[in-house]
Amino acid sequence: MAAPRPHPLADPSGLASYRDAVAYLETYIRGNAEPPADRDATGRERMAAMARLMAALGDPHLAYPTVHVTGTAGKGSTSAMLASVLQAAGHRTGLHTTPYLQEAVEKVQVDGRAIAPGTLTAVITDLRTLLGAQPSLAAEATFVHLWTAVTFEALRRCGTELAIIEASAGGRYDATNVVQPLVAVITNVGHDHLTFLGPTLADVAYHKAGVIKPGVPAVTAALHPDAVVIGSGLGGLTAGDRVHVEADVIGKYVQRLAAGSLAALATHDHL
Repeated sequence: MAAPRPHPLADPSGLASYRDAVAYLETYIRGNAEPPADRDATGRERMAAMARLMAALGDPHLAYPTVHVTGTAGKGSTSAMLASVLQAAGHRTGLHTTPYLQEAVEKVQVDGRAIAPGTLTAVITDLRTLLGAQPSLAAEATFVHLWTAVTFEALRRCGTELAIIEASAGGRYDATNVVQPLVAVITNVGHDHLTFLGPTLADVAYHKAGVIKPGVPAVTAALHPDAVVIGSGLGGLTAGDRVHVEADVIGKYVQRLAAGSLAALATHDHL
C-alpha cells in the first residue's frame, strides 16, 4: 500500500510568512462582478494586462513546454492523469489545477506534490516587490492574474521540464491562456458558467476553443456533435489557419507520453 500523502503544510517552518503571502494575494479579490457589457473587449484588455505582468516577470510561462487543458467537465482529472503519465515517463512535471482542496499551495504541484510553502512565499514576496515598484501593473492586476503568474514563476524555479496547465474557466480570456502549448486539450463542452460564458452552448464553445492556437495540435474527448460546436467557436483564428479538432484522440497522446516522447506532441497528421 502506498504511503499516505503528507498534508501540504506538514512542515511548520515558514508557515506564518506563507499565510501572510497568501493573504496579500487575497487583497486583490474584488468580489463577483457583473458580466461586462462587451465581454470580448474586456477579455482582450485583461489578457493584455496579463501579458504585461508576465513580461515584467521575464515570461516564466515560456520557460518550459506546456499542455493546456480546458473543458466543462473532467479537466482537472485529465490534467492530473497527464501529469502522472509524464512523471512516470521520467519527466520533472509541473501541474496547475484549480480550485484546491485543503491549502492554496496545492494549486501548484511538481512531480505529484504541492510545492514547498517557502517556495511559494518567496515568489509572492518578489512579486509584491515588483508590483510596488510598478504601480501600473498593480492597478490592473487581478487575483487570478497574480495567482497564475505565481504558478508559472514557481514552476520555473522548481526546474519544471513540462507543465500541465488547467484553465480556470472558459479558456479564451482565462489568465492561463498566455501559454504557447505543445497541445491544447478540450475535454468536452457543456452548459457551465453561463453568466460569464453563455448563454448558449455555442457561446461556451467559443470561449473553450480560445485555447486553440495556429499550428498547435488540439484534441478533445467530446463526441462529434460537441466537436462541431467547438469548431464553431474558432473565431479567433484567421482564414489561413488550418485547424482540425479530432474527437476521442486524447488516448493516442497519452500513449505517446507514456513512451517518453515529448517531441511527438508537437506533430499531428491533420495540422
